[in-house]
Amino acid sequence: MTHFLLLVASLLNSFTPSQPIPKAPPAAMTREQKGNNTEFEVGKSSFSIHIPDFNVMPEGDITDKNGNTWLTLESEKYSQLTIQLSLHNKASKIMPKSHSLKELGLKTTSTKEVNYHDFKQEKIQFLARSRGIIYSFETEQISAQLIFYSDQNLKDQDKDFYIALIKSIEVK
Repeated sequence: MTHFLLLVASLLNSFTPSQPIPKAPPAAMTREQKGNNTEFEVGKSSFSIHIPDFNVMPEGDITDKNGNTWLTLESEKYSQLTIQLSLHNKASKIMPKSHSLKELGLKTTSTKEVNYHDFKQEKIQFLARSRGIIYSFETEQISAQLIFYSDQNLKDQDKDFYIALIKSIEVK
Protein backbone atom coordinates (compact mmCIF):
# COMPACT_ATOMS: atom_id res chain seq x y z
CA MET A 1 0.00 0.00 0.00
CA THR A 2 1.35 3.47 -0.82
CA HIS A 3 2.22 5.99 1.86
CA PHE A 4 -0.88 7.97 1.04
CA LEU A 5 -4.39 6.61 1.26
CA LEU A 6 -7.11 8.69 -0.32
CA LEU A 7 -10.64 7.80 0.63
CA VAL A 8 -13.39 9.74 -1.08
CA ALA A 9 -16.98 8.91 -0.11
CA SER A 10 -19.85 10.51 -2.06
CA LEU A 11 -23.54 10.26 -1.36
CA LEU A 12 -25.38 8.90 -4.35
CA ASN A 13 -28.13 11.25 -5.48
CA SER A 14 -30.36 8.34 -6.46
CA PHE A 15 -30.85 7.32 -2.81
CA THR A 16 -32.83 9.41 -0.34
CA PRO A 17 -33.60 8.53 3.27
CA SER A 18 -37.30 7.81 3.74
CA GLN A 19 -37.63 9.54 7.12
CA PRO A 20 -38.90 13.14 7.25
CA ILE A 21 -36.05 15.62 7.59
CA PRO A 22 -36.61 18.11 10.43
CA LYS A 23 -34.59 21.33 10.38
CA ALA A 24 -31.49 21.48 12.60
CA PRO A 25 -28.74 24.09 12.99
CA PRO A 26 -25.65 23.41 10.86
CA ALA A 27 -22.75 21.71 12.63
CA ALA A 28 -19.46 23.57 12.83
CA MET A 29 -16.23 22.30 11.31
CA THR A 30 -13.49 21.40 13.76
CA ARG A 31 -11.00 20.47 11.08
CA GLU A 32 -9.55 22.33 8.12
CA GLN A 33 -11.28 21.50 4.87
CA LYS A 34 -9.59 21.48 1.48
CA GLY A 35 -12.27 21.92 -1.13
CA ASN A 36 -15.05 19.51 -0.22
CA ASN A 37 -12.70 17.06 1.51
CA THR A 38 -11.79 16.78 5.18
CA GLU A 39 -8.12 15.79 5.46
CA PHE A 40 -6.17 14.33 8.35
CA GLU A 41 -3.31 11.91 8.92
CA VAL A 42 -3.22 8.38 10.29
CA GLY A 43 0.38 7.46 11.05
CA LYS A 44 2.24 8.00 7.78
CA SER A 45 -0.95 7.83 5.73
CA SER A 46 -2.92 10.84 4.57
CA PHE A 47 -6.66 10.24 4.61
CA SER A 48 -9.30 12.36 2.91
CA ILE A 49 -13.05 11.86 3.04
CA HIS A 50 -15.85 13.67 1.21
CA ILE A 51 -19.42 13.23 2.40
CA PRO A 52 -21.66 16.02 1.05
CA ASP A 53 -24.20 17.56 3.45
CA PHE A 54 -22.30 16.37 6.56
CA ASN A 55 -20.08 18.47 8.82
CA VAL A 56 -17.75 17.45 11.63
CA MET A 57 -19.28 18.02 15.07
CA PRO A 58 -17.31 20.29 17.44
CA GLU A 59 -15.87 17.59 19.73
CA GLY A 60 -12.30 18.80 20.26
CA ASP A 61 -9.18 17.23 18.80
CA ILE A 62 -9.69 14.60 16.14
CA THR A 63 -6.12 13.31 15.88
CA ASP A 64 -4.02 12.22 18.85
CA LYS A 65 -0.24 12.11 19.25
CA ASN A 66 -0.25 8.41 18.30
CA GLY A 67 -1.79 9.02 14.89
CA ASN A 68 -5.30 7.84 15.77
CA THR A 69 -8.18 9.83 14.30
CA TRP A 70 -11.90 10.08 14.91
CA LEU A 71 -14.68 12.19 13.46
CA THR A 72 -18.36 12.47 14.26
CA LEU A 73 -20.43 14.02 11.49
CA GLU A 74 -23.94 15.50 11.48
CA SER A 75 -26.11 16.96 8.77
CA GLU A 76 -28.70 19.71 8.66
CA LYS A 77 -30.29 17.99 5.66
CA TYR A 78 -30.31 14.51 7.31
CA SER A 79 -30.69 15.56 10.95
CA GLN A 80 -31.79 12.10 12.14
CA LEU A 81 -28.52 10.57 10.87
CA THR A 82 -25.10 10.62 12.53
CA ILE A 83 -21.91 9.19 11.02
CA GLN A 84 -18.89 8.33 13.15
CA LEU A 85 -15.52 7.56 11.59
CA SER A 86 -12.85 6.00 13.80
CA LEU A 87 -9.35 5.25 12.45
CA HIS A 88 -6.63 3.43 14.37
CA ASN A 89 -2.97 3.58 13.44
CA LYS A 90 -1.80 -0.03 13.82
CA ALA A 91 1.62 1.17 15.00
CA SER A 92 -0.07 2.68 18.10
CA LYS A 93 -1.17 0.68 21.12
CA ILE A 94 -3.72 3.36 22.12
CA MET A 95 -7.09 3.19 20.37
CA PRO A 96 -8.88 6.39 19.33
CA LYS A 97 -11.59 7.75 21.57
CA SER A 98 -15.01 7.20 20.09
CA HIS A 99 -18.59 6.67 21.08
CA SER A 100 -19.02 3.08 22.14
CA LEU A 101 -22.10 1.28 20.90
CA LYS A 102 -23.10 0.84 24.55
CA GLU A 103 -22.96 4.62 25.17
CA LEU A 104 -25.14 5.16 22.11
CA GLY A 105 -27.59 2.48 23.26
CA LEU A 106 -26.89 0.40 20.15
CA LYS A 107 -26.49 -3.36 19.76
CA THR A 108 -25.59 -5.39 16.69
CA THR A 109 -27.78 -8.20 15.36
CA SER A 110 -25.66 -9.76 12.62
CA THR A 111 -22.28 -9.55 10.87
CA LYS A 112 -21.56 -10.09 7.19
CA GLU A 113 -18.14 -10.30 5.52
CA VAL A 114 -18.02 -8.08 2.41
CA ASN A 115 -15.52 -7.16 -0.30
CA TYR A 116 -16.38 -3.70 -1.61
CA HIS A 117 -12.87 -2.25 -1.83
CA ASP A 118 -10.34 -5.12 -1.74
CA PHE A 119 -9.08 -4.10 1.69
CA LYS A 120 -7.36 -6.68 3.88
CA GLN A 121 -10.65 -7.20 5.74
CA GLU A 122 -14.15 -5.68 5.42
CA LYS A 123 -17.39 -6.40 7.24
CA ILE A 124 -20.87 -4.99 7.75
CA GLN A 125 -22.76 -5.23 11.04
CA PHE A 126 -26.44 -4.37 11.33
CA LEU A 127 -27.71 -2.56 14.40
CA ALA A 128 -30.64 -3.82 16.46
CA ARG A 129 -34.05 -2.15 16.08
CA SER A 130 -33.05 -1.13 12.54
CA ARG A 131 -31.00 1.83 13.80
CA GLY A 132 -28.07 1.63 11.37
CA ILE A 133 -25.08 -0.12 9.89
CA ILE A 134 -21.43 -0.45 10.93
CA TYR A 135 -18.80 -0.81 8.19
CA SER A 136 -15.38 -1.95 9.41
CA PHE A 137 -12.26 -2.36 7.31
CA GLU A 138 -8.57 -2.98 7.73
CA THR A 139 -5.55 -2.13 5.57
CA GLU A 140 -1.86 -2.77 6.21
CA GLN A 141 -1.51 0.46 8.24
CA ILE A 142 -4.93 1.22 9.70
CA SER A 143 -8.11 -0.32 11.00
CA ALA A 144 -11.25 1.76 10.59
CA GLN A 145 -14.91 1.78 11.44
CA LEU A 146 -17.74 3.86 9.97
CA ILE A 147 -20.90 3.83 12.07
CA PHE A 148 -24.07 5.07 10.39
CA TYR A 149 -26.82 5.37 12.97
CA SER A 150 -30.16 7.07 13.31
CA ASP A 151 -32.44 8.11 16.15
CA GLN A 152 -35.35 6.67 14.14
CA ASN A 153 -36.11 3.17 12.88
CA LEU A 154 -34.79 2.72 9.37
CA LYS A 155 -36.72 1.42 6.40
CA ASP A 156 -35.19 -0.74 3.67
CA GLN A 157 -34.71 2.39 1.56
CA ASP A 158 -32.58 3.93 4.34
CA LYS A 159 -30.43 0.79 4.63
CA ASP A 160 -29.92 0.86 0.86
CA PHE A 161 -28.81 4.50 1.25
CA TYR A 162 -26.13 3.48 3.80
CA ILE A 163 -24.90 0.57 1.71
CA ALA A 164 -24.74 2.81 -1.38
CA LEU A 165 -22.64 5.31 0.57
CA ILE A 166 -20.26 2.55 1.70
CA LYS A 167 -19.97 1.15 -1.83
CA SER A 168 -19.31 4.63 -3.25
CA ILE A 169 -16.03 4.97 -1.33
CA GLU A 170 -13.09 5.29 -3.72
CA VAL A 171 -9.50 4.60 -2.77
CA LYS A 172 -6.69 6.08 -4.87
